[in-house]
Parts: sequence; structure tokens; C-alpha cells
Amino acid sequence: MNDINFVIMIEPGKLEWQGMMLIESIYENCEDSFAINVYCGVDKISRLSPVVLRYLEKRNININPINNMFQPYYPHGNKIVSSAMKRDKAKYGIFMDSDMLLLKKTRFCAELDKHLGDVFVVRAGLDRWSNSEADWLVAYSEVDVEPYPEKIKLADGRESYPYFNAGLVAFYEESGFASAWKDVAVELDLNDKISNKRPWLDQIALPIAIKKSGLKYSLLNPCFNYGLNNDYNQLSEAVVGHYHTKSWLYHHGLNNIMRRYTRESVGEKNFAVLVNKTEKRVS
Repeated sequence: MNDINFVIMIEPGKLEWQGMMLIESIYENCEDSFAINVYCGVDKISRLSPVVLRYLEKRNININPINNMFQPYYPHGNKIVSSAMKRDKAKYGIFMDSDMLLLKKTRFCAELDKHLGDVFVVRAGLDRWSNSEADWLVAYSEVDVEPYPEKIKLADGRESYPYFNAGLVAFYEESGFASAWKDVAVELDLNDKISNKRPWLDQIALPIAIKKSGLKYSLLNPCFNYGLNNDYNQLSEAVVGHYHTKSWLYHHGLNNIMRRYTRESVGEKNFAVLVNKTEKRVS
């Protein structure tokens, strides 16, 4: 049994090059035993580029089809659905957004084992959904869950009901959390009393699902989901860097890492050409 199941989305377009770069960073820097679990919408697998198909075959990584049941289509729902899929046994599951890189040698198990909890997250920078306590109380009430008695301080200094960045979510694979996350997200999505919930539905449902499952959350150091989409955060502080866009990737010099991964592991000579090969196919 592996220590970790990494859960990663790859779909036609930028998620192809982002996903390959993330996977390479895990192979280079993760010191736990792990399996890479790649997911793609069942209706999109046939449109994946030859370069990503060759890469995954070389790495002996299967593509697992998923059905995103959110209607109308909700891209963030992919992370929820993929996290809830059945996998080979492992102690932890870790979902990671494709626009991330593991930047330092890391033993995730050693870090997670230090925490008392079942689901491991980084607090959000701010609550983009709602600053209204009444909105949160309605969301909890509509799925028959008592709200948390405590508030947490978000990165912007404001207090809020627990609200987390869903770019990296770690959890005990056998805890039942991921299925609860999916169920709560679907229930909230269908409820007209919960307004303005997209695109933040994944992060609204996350703490509510933990509470409904009778589980405990534990806050990770922000370095494990470290935003690099600004001028003031320092690359040296990041264990997992969340660069968000190609421009911030270049701003922090991460393209140098990606050039090496592209040449040594993907089998392409030029990172910029790799980006074009994947993104232009769906433009």
C-alpha cells in the first residue's frame, strides 16, 4: 500500500502541460511512496493531445474517466468528483490543482501525521463568496448541519466561519470525506436558497462536508498551498507553489524548471512549444 494517492486533473488545453509539470515535480520532490491518479472528463479523453498520451504511457499512468454531474457544467466540480473516485488503497489522498508545483523535497506523511484531524487544508486568503454570517448559516441549515462554533482568521485578517482554499486538499482515504464533499456540493448546487455560489461552490461545500461527516479539519502551514500570483510572496517560502497563470509562472522563474521537465521527461525540446501544442488545439 502506498502512503499517498495524488489526485490530478488533466483535460485538453492548458491542464495538459500543467498536469505533466505537476506530476514531474512530484516525482522529483516527493519522498513518500505514492501513486499518481489522473482523471479526465469521459467526453474529453478522445481530445487529449498525443504528447500527453505518450507522456502518461511512458510514466505508466492510467487516465481515469469521470462524469461531472454538475449542471450546468461546473469546471471546479471535477476536483470534487475525482477526489471521490475509488482508488487503490493508500493512507492519504491529496488533491492538487493542476497549476501547482511541488518545489522542495517533501515527506507529506511526516507533515500530516503531526496534525490531529482527518482533512488537511490551508485557510483561504479571503471569503470571496460571502462575508455574511447569515449566508453561511443558511448553507449549513439547508444540509442539516450545525455550524462550527469557532471562527478562523483568514489570511486577510478577517474572521469567518471555517473557509479553506480547495487548491490542495489532503484527507484520509478511508475517512469517507471525499464522498461527503461530493454529496454536499451537489445538494448545495441544487438549492436555490444558496445564491451566488459559483465558482466558489467547492470551497463552500468543503468545511460543511467535513462537519457533516463528523470529521475534523486541521490547518496546514500556508507553504503547502502558497499563492505565487502576486509580487510580494517569495518563491523561497513555498513547498507547494500555486502559480495560477502562465504569466506568474514566468514572473517567478518557474519556466526554468518546466524547460528541464519538458526536455528530460516529456520528450519535447521547448517548453513554449509544448504550451502551444496543447493550448492551441482547443483555442
